[in-house]
Amino acid sequence: MIKEFSHSRPLVNFWKDSRHRFLFLGSLALNLFLFFYIFFVFSKEEGLILLRYDLFSGVSVFGPWVRFLALALLGLLIFLVNSFLSSRFYENKEFRLSFVLLGASFLVQLILILHLLLIVFYQL
Repeated sequence: MIKEFSHSRPLVNFWKDSRHRFLFLGSLALNLFLFFYIFFVFSKEEGLILLRYDLFSGVSVFGPWVRFLALALLGLLIFLVNSFLSSRFYENKEFRLSFVLLGASFLVQLILILHLLLIVFYQL
């Protein structure tokens, strides 16, 4: 049997749930912070900067600052996919899985910011 798609109630309840709202808005805010931090810190750089550092081999990749935007775009892609899937699971009354997906998105944003900050502090 084909399940009918309903726009009315489930997404309204999704936004009323404070845990889902916090994780969604928190992930969005962290991703926006990532974009702004990359733009304001690195946009003045004209030469090559450190893009990746490995504990075993040291500095492994240099490049222009624009390549850091791939980090933020990856975070945005993960955020969008997880948010979409989370809303679909919430509609199907899979509340825990919906919460886990949004939590994973939030955690990924934190890891990406930590990665960026470690690279910035290493360049000092």
